Amino acid sequence: MTAGYATLWPSGSPTPTVASVNADPSGRAVANQALIGVRDGTALAITSATSHVIVDVHGWFVAG
Repeated sequence: MTAGYATLWPSGSPTPTVASVNADPSGRAVANQALIGVRDGTALAITSATSHVIVDVHGWFVAG
C-alpha cells in the first residue's frame, strides 16, 4: 500500500491544495480527524487517492 490522502471542503468553494487527512502507508488502520466548516444547506465535497474513506459527523457548532 502506498500513502494516501483525503481532501474535504465545502461544496462550491475552491478545492484546497492540501490534504485534510493522510493515510498510513504501512496499511494499518489509523484514526484521523479533520474539522471542516460548512454552512446550512451546504454539501461536503471529498476527493481522495489510494485510500478508503469513512466520513462521520460527530458534532457541530452553533452561532453565539
